[in-house]
Amino acid sequence: MHNLKWLIIAGLISLPLTVQAKSADEKIAELEKKIQSLQETYLQNNKDVASAVAKAETVLQDAQALKGAIDVGQHELRTYSTQMDRRFLDLEHRLNALEEQMRILIVQTGKALKQLNPKLANETDAYQAALNQAKEGNYLNAVAKFETFLKAYPKSEFVGSARYWIGECFFGLRDFPRSIKEFQKYIEKHPRGDRIKNALLRQGLAFAELGKSDEAKLFLEKVIKEYPNNDEATEAQGKLDRLNQKPAAPPPVSSVPESSYPEKTLQEERQEQPPPEQMEY
Repeated sequence: MHNLKWLIIAGLISLPLTVQAKSADEKIAELEKKIQSLQETYLQNNKDVASAVAKAETVLQDAQALKGAIDVGQHELRTYSTQMDRRFLDLEHRLNALEEQMRILIVQTGKALKQLNPKLANETDAYQAALNQAKEGNYLNAVAKFETFLKAYPKSEFVGSARYWIGECFFGLRDFPRSIKEFQKYIEKHPRGDRIKNALLRQGLAFAELGKSDEAKLFLEKVIKEYPNNDEATEAQGKLDRLNQKPAAPPPVSSVPESSYPEKTLQEERQEQPPPEQMEY
């Protein structure tokens, strides 16, 4: 798995930007097919849930390795193209959704080893439906489904993730004030959540998008300080470096004096002069 990660990283750095994005899309599509196959296996044959758990964990590791490779590629190529930054952000959203799908499947199949629980299945299906909407970019629908899920299953183990994804959806909608607010709800209600660093990073990026550099720097510096060895810290440092860059100086005022040529030609001035008076003899 370690070798796989570095092979992907090397490929991402060495290929052109458009090829990297295409390659990442293809790998994500492969992971999505594997997830769908695992989910069908779970629904059709609960006798093989132990095998499904093992397969799910393997696919999750692959997804995490690919995400790490994309993070490295994004860091290396960040200065080249704002458009590619957005492309990488879209890929990151899709990979986050894939990871979440795998966690759901692992939890679902793991509990099925002990007993089959129809209530748990309904709960998981409701969360999965909301997550699918987020993955497809239907952010408003996703928010509605996540909020419905929180009301229906307030004690679910997916409550924290649902709150986090509401913030992600508003970030995707570029409603940055609402995104900051929703991420703060997640941080306050789940202080030990495993996505705190992600929420802090998103808040920093959202403030930057709003043009509030001072606030953005506070959140980015917090991520770097409290999570120094994480990919989020690397991304935060890259954004912080760009915010700290001095704006380009305005072009110098030309020192060339104004033209000394007359506004009118000699011929034009002569034409404007009155004719000389006729002398009387």
